Amino acid sequence: MKTEEIYQEIMRDYISVKRKAYTEGMMLNEERRRKKQATSFRIVSYKTPHLNQWQIVISADAIGIKRGFYLKSRDSRGLCVYMIQFINGGTHEEEKFVMKYNQHFFDRYNERMCLGLTDTSRVIAHFFKYNLDSDMGETETLENGICAVHFVYPQGMGIAWKDAARKTIHIKTFISNETMSKKLLSLAEHIKNSGDDNEFFINIKRENVDKAF
Repeated sequence: MKTEEIYQEIMRDYISVKRKAYTEGMMLNEERRRKKQATSFRIVSYKTPHLNQWQIVISADAIGIKRGFYLKSRDSRGLCVYMIQFINGGTHEEEKFVMKYNQHFFDRYNERMCLGLTDTSRVIAHFFKYNLDSDMGETETLENGICAVHFVYPQGMGIAWKDAARKTIHIKTFISNETMSKKLLSLAEHIKNSGDDNEFFINIKRENVDKAF
């Protein structure tokens, strides 16, 4: 499938998956309350009317319910995952991007978190269990419409490329909190605290841009 076709396929599932995630989240939270549990977590498989098999990730506690959903697929390098990433969520400027996690990303997550898992599907589930929340920082957009993106997760940082024209984000690798350099740790704090972007400068290598997608 071409990038545009993947985007259309995922977006036509969005309403159905969102509705299912909302219902499952409410059910899980009620179960948590009934059993008097502090926290509860579940991954639910859901096949949409278009026959795509999504995994819905739900976490519930006394503060509220967190939901996420992803679609597993394969590309030339192995197992990959597609999610819907919201940009400027909750505002009139909100946009939905398709975000792709590749095999290399999950290999690095497994390695740098010292999980020792041999099944990539288990690595994927582990990642989303502990990293549903993220903060995002972008570099300046280049003349070809691509910019670098840094996602700050509870367990580390993901580095990605964003193509605004195609509404696509391709996340390439993961760096754990324990293996981040001082510069990246400082950048993570800067992103989480919504610092002034002019305070930071990130050098983008042209060869990395050329193979971003």
